[in-house]
Amino acid sequence: SSTGNDSKLEKFLESKKNTILKSLDSFNISNDNEYIGSKIKNVKCKINELNTKDVNDASIVKFLTITNLLKEIKALLKLIKMLLHLII
Repeated sequence: SSTGNDSKLEKFLESKKNTILKSLDSFNISNDNEYIGSKIKNVKCKINELNTKDVNDASIVKFLTITNLLKEIKALLKLIKMLLHLII
């Protein structure tokens, strides 16, 4: 049914939203740049404002964008961990 699919999509989008917010928190812990830190706060606010129940073309594009952001953050965190292992 359509509402069943909508519910699954809403849950999926909510999960993505929570995952990116957690990743931003992890990235922010390893970040010591004030400028980047302030930008992370702004990005988190914008992501928190995303409505997972209002599914339309524009919201799907936004969620695809944050999914790509999530991939980039995970890659950066992996790189930071590798660099820390080299230093320590």
